[in-house]
Amino acid sequence: MQNRNNKAVVFLLGPTGVGKSEVSILLAKEIGAEIISADSMQVYRGMDIGTDKLQVASYRLQVKNQKDKKIQPVVINGINHYLIDIVEPNEEFNVAKFMELAEEAIRQIYKKGKIPLVVGGSALYIYSLIKGIFKTPPDLRANPELKIESDDRNALYKKLVEIDPQAAAKIHPRNLRRVRRALEVYYQTGIPFSQLNQQREGIEKRCKIIKIGLISPRPELYQQVEGRVEKMFKQGLVEEVKRIKGKMGKTATQALGYREIISYLDGKYSLDEAKDLIKKNTRHFVKHQLTWFRRDKEINWIDVKGKDKNEIAEEVRGKIDRLIKL
Repeated sequence: MQNRNNKAVVFLLGPTGVGKSEVSILLAKEIGAEIISADSMQVYRGMDIGTDKLQVASYRLQVKNQKDKKIQPVVINGINHYLIDIVEPNEEFNVAKFMELAEEAIRQIYKKGKIPLVVGGSALYIYSLIKGIFKTPPDLRANPELKIESDDRNALYKKLVEIDPQAAAKIHPRNLRRVRRALEVYYQTGIPFSQLNQQREGIEKRCKIIKIGLISPRPELYQQVEGRVEKMFKQGLVEEVKRIKGKMGKTATQALGYREIISYLDGKYSLDEAKDLIKKNTRHFVKHQLTWFRRDKEINWIDVKGKDKNEIAEEVRGKIDRLIKL
């Protein structure tokens, strides 16, 4: 990637149901962008209805072969989209793989003289791409003797405060998993977790990051969720899950909308109970997204209430134009 002063990456963020996908296509046409999907479940082939992919099943394949790492985008409404339909449902996909492929997609888009437009609501993927991720020391992963098994939250947190107060200040005392993790890293490397964490390298060190968020009042988002779930059932969500259920790996089976239908097919819920549960869990997910995104003071928010997609796209473009010039 080239100097961050002349290379921008635009992020279009927001909660589920706010209308990011349709706006992003209009925006991409206006600013000369290609889209990188930051949706952790749209990477899976065959998981179309439940992930609300645009133009369901009208596209395919991504990576050509082992030697050629060039990523082949899929075309949706005339715009190239990257990182959609790239793995089978029985394959595992994680944030590290997303970062690798997203950075390659950014390089390819830059070479075309276009703007990378990252669109999605998977906050972990988005912030890992921007900030980077902490790389676990190899010996820590391989050596089970280095792992801390104690369940004494108070004692472990007290120890963390002593050896790494910076890390302790950012970790909740009741988050036993993260407290253990920080201590394990310190005992393995002799370096405080907070210090190692500063060595993360994301694209923000090489690119100008522009974050635009779409927001709507929570009652309207919840109403969108209701309509979206009803639409998915009418489109054939149950049949889609039946078709791929036997081919799904651990990650795919935990996808929102799929895990509830799997439970229905396994006889744990009635169909109405499964539908209500999808709506409930999606509302919880929206709440989680809002909490995560609102912590980020660098997001430039646009309230979409009462606006059509063309108005929203035009407003987003105006913000991008101003921010790129800064």
